[in-house]
Amino acid sequence: MKYSVITSLIIFTSLLLFSSCNKEDIKIARYYSVNISLLIPEEEAEYKEKVEQTTIEIVNQQTSHKYELTGEYYQDVWVAEIPSGEYNISAILKLKEDENSEESILSFNGKANSVGVYSDNKVSLALKSVKPSPLIFKEIYYSMTKATTGDQYTNDQFYEIYNNSKTTQYLDNCILARTQGAGSAVIPCRWIDANGEILMEYPADSYIAGFVGDGSGKKFPLEPGKSVVIAYQAKDHRSQINPNSVDLSNANYEVNISDYVTSYANNPAVPDMSIITKSGDMTITFWMLPYSGTSAILAKFPDNIKLKEYAADMANYKTIPFQTVNTTLYLMVPQDYVMDGVNVVGVDPAKRQVQLRAEVDAGMVTNSAVYNGKSIKRKVKSVVNGRVVYQDTNNSSNDFLTDQTPTPGVDANGNIINNIDKE
Repeated sequence: MKYSVITSLIIFTSLLLFSSCNKEDIKIARYYSVNISLLIPEEEAEYKEKVEQTTIEIVNQQTSHKYELTGEYYQDVWVAEIPSGEYNISAILKLKEDENSEESILSFNGKANSVGVYSDNKVSLALKSVKPSPLIFKEIYYSMTKATTGDQYTNDQFYEIYNNSKTTQYLDNCILARTQGAGSAVIPCRWIDANGEILMEYPADSYIAGFVGDGSGKKFPLEPGKSVVIAYQAKDHRSQINPNSVDLSNANYEVNISDYVTSYANNPAVPDMSIITKSGDMTITFWMLPYSGTSAILAKFPDNIKLKEYAADMANYKTIPFQTVNTTLYLMVPQDYVMDGVNVVGVDPAKRQVQLRAEVDAGMVTNSAVYNGKSIKRKVKSVVNGRVVYQDTNNSSNDFLTDQTPTPGVDANGNIINNIDKE
C-alpha cells in the first residue's frame, strides 16, 4: 500500500498544548524535537480535505504525562518538543460527517508505541480509516468490588452491547471474548509478526460466549437504540451478596459456566449464552476481564460459519509466536470479523499491554483503581429523535468515560433500553 506524504509542508503553525509541562520539567529534563508524519493511504487521500480536527496524543510510558498537538485542519507533518523518554504516540483525525451515509469514513486512527526520544527523532503513523460499527460495547463493568468481609468478589461483571445504528441488527453468530495476555503479562504484546506488528487475528482466551442462531441469521434481533446486558451471573448482587455491587437481575443473558466451575450458581429465569469453547489454559473461576486488564472483542462470524464447528477445527488455533516453551493453543478470531474491541488495561502504567491493532482500538482505557465498583461507559455523541448515538472513533482513550457508576440496561437519557423479549 502506498502513502502520500508532503514533507515540505510548512509546519510552524502547529498548536502544541503541553498538559503537564512547567519550569521544573525544563530544569530536570532535556527536550528534543520529534517530527510526526501522518500517512493516509493514497487511495483515501481525498479525505484530507474533510478533516475538521486533528489530535495527536503523546504519552510518556514512565510518568503517564500527556502532551497534545491539535488543529482544526489536516497537516502531513507535526512537530513536538518533549522531554527525553519512551512514548506512546497516537493520532485521531476526525472528519466532517456525511449525514446521508452510515458507511462513510468517520475518522483516521494511527499509533506508534515505545518510541524512544533521546535525541531529535522522526516517527511515521500509518493511519487507518474508521467506519462506524452498528454493534458496539456501550458499557463494560470489570473492576469488580470487595464484599463486606473484604474478600474479592468477581461474580458481578457484565458487558452491554448496543445497536448504535439506524437499522435493526442481528446478534446471530456474534461472540464475546477476551484476548490472551493481561496487564501483568510480558510487555509489549507477544502476538506479533516478524515486523513487530500485532497480528490481524486475535487469540481468544478462557470462556468464549456466543449467540448460536437457528440458521436464519435473524434469531437475535436488536433494534436501533436498544441493548443487551450480558452478565456473568444474573442476580441482584447488592441484596444477595455484596451491597457495594450492582443489580443484574434484569440482565438479558448470563454466562453459565457450571460445566467448568461447579460453584457457579445459575439463574434459570435468565437465558444462558452458549459457551462456544474454553480456549487456552486459564483456570479462572469467573468470566470476562481481570482487573489487571486485557482486551475485549465483539466479533460477528459470517452466516455460513457455524461457531462450534469453527471452534472444533484445530486449524483455527495457534500458539504464541516466536516461542517454544508455551505450547498452549488459542482459538484465533480474524480481525475482519471484529465489530468492536476495547484495550482495557491495568492501573499500573508500567504493565499496560495493548493487544488490538489501531484500526480496532487506537487507544486504551482503565479505571483509576481495582475493586472500586466502577465501569467504563461510552461517551454520547448525539441524540437523534430520542435515540442516543454513542461516540465511536475506534479509540477507547477518546470514546470512553472511566470510573462510572454502573447503569446496565439504561441509556444516557435514563431510558431503559434492554427491555427486549428474552428467549
